[in-house]
Amino acid sequence: RTPPSLPSVDDGDVRGSVWKAARPVLERWTGMRLAPTSLYGIRTYTEGAVLAPHVDRLPLVTSAIVNVAQDVDEPWPLEVYGHDGRARNVTTRPGDMVLYESHSVVHGRPFPMKGRFFSNIFIHFKPIGPSDGAEHVAEKDGVPIYIVPGSREARNWKEEHEEMDNAVDDLIEATKDFDFEAVQNILTTDETGEMIHQRDENGWQPLHEAARGGSAEMARFLVRHGADVDERTHEGTGGSPLYVAVETWGDASEIARYLREEAGAQYIAPATLLDDRFVRSDG
Repeated sequence: RTPPSLPSVDDGDVRGSVWKAARPVLERWTGMRLAPTSLYGIRTYTEGAVLAPHVDRLPLVTSAIVNVAQDVDEPWPLEVYGHDGRARNVTTRPGDMVLYESHSVVHGRPFPMKGRFFSNIFIHFKPIGPSDGAEHVAEKDGVPIYIVPGSREARNWKEEHEEMDNAVDDLIEATKDFDFEAVQNILTTDETGEMIHQRDENGWQPLHEAARGGSAEMARFLVRHGADVDERTHEGTGGSPLYVAVETWGDASEIARYLREEAGAQYIAPATLLDDRFVRSDG
């Protein structure tokens, strides 16, 4: 029996739908607000395949594996080493989803797969703050909240992001200019998956600029690349992209309708007047 014909999650609409469906499950599990980072699949393994034990790179922090389809002679377990150092085997059937901490626990499938095929989707997020609080704490001591300050990871992150600052400025400018080719090139070369979530000096992300510019097409493009439709400006105290769109172009505008009806965005107003959309160094 050959593997079935499966859709590609490289399609922007499929990718967005998978992230949207998985995020609330993982947010309830972790008690954190999450932003999408990466999505792989559908990946199909065949007879004799093994997956060496490993941890994922940052910012693949809070993750899920979905069993899409399989034809096996016996279960092919996911072996996970918990924080207590003990190994546990997790078996799944099509439709099951495993939740795991992909960067902090060793996981793999070290035993050869016996069967015709085994197909999975891998869905990854990063924490950006507590789900039950108004305070936005995506960073602490200059590094993301999922990195221990002063650690080797913290030093590596700071070095990498010094180089990223210029690219973020270029991405913001390309978004303002509706330069799809430039935006695509920048995001394609971003191996970390974090560029889409970075902020300019005003605390704005590319999606906020697309909303201010009134471009539903650019907003759709950014959402397909993992932009968070409910992220707020000014480090989490300002308005959401839908707020920016409605206040700039009106509730009936194309950009507002796209964000609200297709992307499922929320209208979130700034916490204070100082966090309003007009408080920007560029006017």
